[in-house]
Order: sequence, then structure tokens, then C-alpha cells
Amino acid sequence: MIMIMTTNNNLNPGLGADFQIQLLAAIISDPNFGLSVLAQLPSNFFDESYRRMIFESIIKFYKEHNKIPCFDDIKTRVLLDYGSGPDGNTRVDFCNAVLENILRHIKDDELLVVKSYAEEIVKEIMVKRAIEESQLMISQGRKDFNYINNLLSKALSWNIKRSTSFTIFDDLDENMSDNYRQPIPTGLYEAIDAPTNGGPSRGEIFTFLAPLGTGKTTLLTRIANNAYISGHNVLHIFFEDTKTQISRKHYACMTDLAQSELNQNRQYVLEQIKYFEQTLVGKLFLHRLPSVGTTIEDLYNIIKDYKYVKGIDIDMVVLDYIDCLSYERKVKDRLEDEKMVMRKFESMAYEENFVGWTAIQTNRTGINKESFGVDAMGGSIDKAKIAHGIINLARTREQKVANLATIGFGKMRMVRDGMDIVDIHFDNDKLSIGTNYKSAFAFKDDIDPEMINIPIKREENPFVVKDDFKMNYNPLIKEDNNLELYNKNSLDVNSINELI
Repeated sequence: MIMIMTTNNNLNPGLGADFQIQLLAAIISDPNFGLSVLAQLPSNFFDESYRRMIFESIIKFYKEHNKIPCFDDIKTRVLLDYGSGPDGNTRVDFCNAVLENILRHIKDDELLVVKSYAEEIVKEIMVKRAIEESQLMISQGRKDFNYINNLLSKALSWNIKRSTSFTIFDDLDENMSDNYRQPIPTGLYEAIDAPTNGGPSRGEIFTFLAPLGTGKTTLLTRIANNAYISGHNVLHIFFEDTKTQISRKHYACMTDLAQSELNQNRQYVLEQIKYFEQTLVGKLFLHRLPSVGTTIEDLYNIIKDYKYVKGIDIDMVVLDYIDCLSYERKVKDRLEDEKMVMRKFESMAYEENFVGWTAIQTNRTGINKESFGVDAMGGSIDKAKIAHGIINLARTREQKVANLATIGFGKMRMVRDGMDIVDIHFDNDKLSIGTNYKSAFAFKDDIDPEMINIPIKREENPFVVKDDFKMNYNPLIKEDNNLELYNKNSLDVNSINELI
């Protein structure tokens, strides 16, 4: 149980306002660190009343909701705790000013140093507390030395909550449950969801491997839009397209129109997009970042800003594409930098519990080929070792003309790989991917096709949920919208315009 300590010891000699502000920023932005510190740090560590009020509001919020609050939650809690009385408005204004200062430090590189130093301070507090309790017990004649030894050992061994070891017998029921993975389906049943057992799960990163001009942005945009339609919060990062170009691609996804048909159906598009804005529970956030000088840490700061400042958990990050990021602003070794970017992206997906999608460009050997392997990857091959899944996108000139492509599964950690889906429907203009139009499955010689049962399904409309589609791909509509159009099985976009 978290206790607010009120001893009068001088706990922060030489530690001024800047350190305390950064410590509060670290508590809010790192839940594991925050929970460990809240449980042990006395509130009078903060020697200024408004910083102390914020710390105590964080503790009260945690006690009620069992989680570290975001900035908006803290503001609400401060208003509730300190906003009454003749000086209430003044106290709230000063607390909000301190919160704005904390917000400016949320992305500081020095927070790692602050956390390390805070760990030493908390351990010192715990040791002093154990010694005081031991001295009190002895003075009262309670000489339970085993208890005293355990008390001191616990204080000396304390550290910030981190990953611990486990055995295969831990969480056995959970590990063997039907829902041991948490996939977020792409909505591209034939092309991705069926072959990958539902799509990538939270904490996993998948990447498309494709040559230039093949349709990487088409695939990533369709996946981002389908996840948004199915009720998830999606962060779509792009570098090389304009805001208008990406927005129009999403309009095409949401209206089942080709991009070239949008302007001639302008009123229909406007009403359709407005309808989805009012009814869908998920959020779609678009960010265009500079293609030069942007680091993977810049991306992480965007994700942390949504989570810890705005209180929005991101379910899927679509990065178009990872080759445009660097690990350091001044790159010394390009291949090592590429590997570290992919490693950091994988770590972010696990720590923040989102599905990661991105793309990597092939070298010249992948151009105008009907199929290729992971060895066609441009840059560092170590990127392939880190990704949970690599899906190859190959298109010959003839396939492009015929709106076809080959989807290959170069690497899959959770299912069997080595399979190609040849001549799958792929329309860049409509962002339409996957029907049974001239589809066929080609397998390596050592794979028995009968062992992989992948039904072919026609993707006539991405918003129609098939009865036998067990991937839980249902558009989530706010419950307060009483629309006869919607039911739990289908969403007929052709009748939306009649409703509006």
C-alpha cells in the first residue's frame, strides 16, 4: 500500500527545483519507475508546496485508479483537491504552471540520470527507515534479530522495478489460453491475416520488404485505415508524401472509391468522412516528419506525448518507412545505425504494447521480380533478424499493369514461412488488396500445400465483416449513436449517404 511519508528529515540536500521537476517528469513518463518511487518517497522530499501538491495528487490518483495519471488527469485531480476555498484558484493556477514546466522536461535525455540518482536516494531513505525501526525495537526490548536482518536486507536490496526472471510454469493457464496472442488484424484476410494467424500481435513488429514504386505506402495506409476502422488508436508516420496525398489515400480507403474518383464524388466523400468521424471510437493520427535528421527517439517522444500527456494509448504504429529514421543525428556507421533503429522500434513496441508496421526497401535485385527472398534487403541484414515478420511485396511490370502482386512470407516467428501468394489483386489507385481474382498459392517444393489451409475470400468491401471471419474485425461504433444502418455483423457503406 502506498503511504505518503511526512518525516521532517532533510531528504534532498543540494537538490534544487530543476531536479525535483525532472523527477516528477520521470514519474509521469515511466510507470514502472513511478510506481516504485511513489511507494517509498516521502512527499516532503519536494520542498516547494506546489510541487508537493502535484506529487500527492499523483499518489491519490494512483490509489483510486491503480495507474500513474497523465497530465490532464493530474490537472483534474489538482482542481479537485486544491481548487476549493478562497485561495483555490490561485493554488490551481500555480500548480498548472508547475505542470507546464514538468511537461517541458518530459523528453529530457537527462531523465535517465535523474532516475539513477533517485534510486540511490530512495534506497538511502529505506535503509534509514529500517535502522530507525530496528533501534526502536531494541529499545523496547523486542530483540527479534531475524526480523531485523530481513528488514535491513530488504532495504539494501531494493531497486527500481525491472524485468525479472520467470519459469515456464508461471502463468500456465494464460500461456495456454486461446487468446495468448493479441493480434490486430489488418483486414486483408487473404493477403495477410489468414497466413499469419490473425496478423501481428501487440509487442511485435512486421515489415514489408519491397523495391521502390511497388506499393509500400499503399499497403501501410490500408493497414492503418483498417485498424482505425476496427476501433483502434493508430499513429501513422510518413516522410515522403504530402499531408494531402496521405489524407486522400485514407479517403479512398473509407469510401471504397479510387483516388482518381474522389473529386468527382466530392459531396459523397465529405459526408462519408464526416459520418466516420462522428461514429468511430478509434483515432487516426497522422504525422509527417522530415526525412533527414529525424531519429527513432523523436518517434518515441511522439508516442510518449500521446500516452503520458494526452492520455491516449496507441494500439498501432505504422511507420512509412523505417529507412528514413536514424538512431543518432550524426550517423557514423550507417549499417550499425539501421540495426539500432530496428532494435529500438522493437523495444518500443514491447514496452508500449503496440503493433508496429513498417517497410524496408530492397536493393536492385528486387526490382521487376515476381518473387525474391530476404537476401534482397537493402542496407543492414541485421534488420531482418530483429523483425517478428517480414512480408515481401514483389511486382513485375506485367503485374502492375494488371493490378496484381506477389505477397511472400520471408520470415515469420509465429507461423510457417516460405510461402508466396502469386497474382493477388493489388490496386494502388483504390488501395484495394486481396480478392480471389486469378489468385493461386505457390509453395516451396518441401512444403505440402494441403498442410496450410488458407481460404480465399473476396474483399469486395473492407467494411463488410464475413460471418466466417474469426479475426474479430468488426467496425466499432459509439454506443450512443442509434443508427439503424449498423449491426454487429456488417456495415454497408453504400447506404451511408442515404442516412446522412
